[in-house]
Amino acid sequence: MEKKKDNFVDLNNALIEHYHCFNTERFFLDAFTVEDKFVCVASSSIGDCCPVKLCRGIARFIKKHSIANSFPFIYVAAYNFKTEAL
Repeated sequence: MEKKKDNFVDLNNALIEHYHCFNTERFFLDAFTVEDKFVCVASSSIGDCCPVKLCRGIARFIKKHSIANSFPFIYVAAYNFKTEAL
């Protein structure tokens, strides 16, 4: 079984490998702090109206592939997702 990502670099690399929008710098991992139980993905433009379906998919990916499944929320662009509800 794949080890859950527990640091910024590993999670960032997984997102870049899996999502084209991270390769084009539309989105980027802004923060991943285990001590604060905080993870945030930012969009490169304030005017980017990211579809909620894509943002929810990114949040689910983060929950599945990292230790963020124990965090209360996962923040992606303009949305925050309650982790237990994903």
